[in-house]
Amino acid sequence: MEFNFKQNQQITIERVKEIILITIKDAFQEILGETSTMVVWHYLLLNTGLRIEDILDRPEIFISFIRNLFKDGAKIIEKKIKEKLCYRFKINPENIENIDLIDIIKQIITKY
Repeated sequence: MEFNFKQNQQITIERVKEIILITIKDAFQEILGETSTMVVWHYLLLNTGLRIEDILDRPEIFISFIRNLFKDGAKIIEKKIKEKLCYRFKINPENIENIDLIDIIKQIITKY
């Protein structure tokens, strides 16, 4: 399922957050597969108390968890999430190449 919006089309903040969460889930499943992704979500809950639905309220904790869990491999996951966010929100990838994923997520939410 793809989410592309015309610039003048208005969407709710709830919908934007839903799209970001779907994008994050898709990136994880593409890299790790469905079963391993489910294990990561369970481990996230056990170690941080965050459910996947809550990560946009506390992205710093989510990204820190991913970086601690996957070490250097987190860069691959973050890059995939960035690529998918660029596609779904029509962002030029060159504009966010050196921006932290936490800031990108916050900027997308703020924009809408």
